[in-house]
Amino acid sequence: MIVNLSWKAHEALSWGMYGDETQLSAALKGEKPFQPCRRSMDVARRELRDAIACGSVTARGFMVRSRPSTARERISSDLFDGIEGLAVDIFGETTFMHPASPQNIASWTGIVFNQEEIQSLWPRTRADLDQWMRAAAATRPNDKREARIQDCVSKTGCTFKEAIAAHNRLPQHMKRARGKRIRASTCEE
Repeated sequence: MIVNLSWKAHEALSWGMYGDETQLSAALKGEKPFQPCRRSMDVARRELRDAIACGSVTARGFMVRSRPSTARERISSDLFDGIEGLAVDIFGETTFMHPASPQNIASWTGIVFNQEEIQSLWPRTRADLDQWMRAAAATRPNDKREARIQDCVSKTGCTFKEAIAAHNRLPQHMKRARGKRIRASTCEE
């Protein structure tokens, strides 16, 4: 049996901003304090809009007509691809992002997204991998990228993809530059 879980727009944007689908709605209701987010609402909306436009995320909703729709329909990615400022807001409606101006287009409400597509758009980061990678870079600055990634996989039990992502999140000064040799002065110390 295939289960297709759908997330409402506020859950999808919350996942993009916080890595947790419940954080945004709980903060807006006053149940939780606002936490520092990984990306702002505008950045998350633009990334979601771009993913819909390229077809990597499927959006379904009710088209606003004179008679109400009874079932959600798939929203064409061409609609988002053709109109640069068109986006989905937190309430699940199509809106325009600044500085775009409204045009005569079909309006959509009750927009939902596939949970797996949203999670692949914004993969969850693991703080323990980031801490491990920073500690490894600080203690062994001359290790090559491949060796550090392999060590991360073997010591933390993460996947290869997660280790690469953790290495890519390292600050630039902690990464060994491509093609740079180890200086003798740093090896002797």
